[in-house]
Parts: sequence; structure tokens; C-alpha cells
Amino acid sequence: MIGILIIFLITIGINWRLQNKDDGGNKDRVIVMIVSVGLFLLAELFFFYQDQWTIPMLLRKASSML
Repeated sequence: MIGILIIFLITIGINWRLQNKDDGGNKDRVIVMIVSVGLFLLAELFFFYQDQWTIPMLLRKASSML
């Protein structure tokens, strides 16, 4: 979870730096915000399913499907 927080803070820091530049356009800000929200949601998804994606669980699901 700390790694997720570090990645999110780095992305938000890049966004802040782009917003403070005079030559940074709206396109750059939108791209950085979309990437930051996307990375955060992806990290939360992996964190949520972390305990469910184990090898024994996958083997049980595969054997129940057969």
C-alpha cells in the first residue's frame, strides 16, 4: 500500500509541476490527471483482489470448471 501511495504522490507532483509552468497546456494536465486516476484505480483493484488471486484458489477454480 505504501508503494501505491508513493506512485500516486509522484504522479500528483508531476501534475502540480505542469500546472505551475506557463508553457504547459491543458492537454498535458488532462493526460497527467487521467494517468494518475487510472494508476490509482488500478492499484486499488490489485490491492482488492490480491488475496483472491492465489495459486491454490486458481487451481480450485480450474478443477471445479473441469
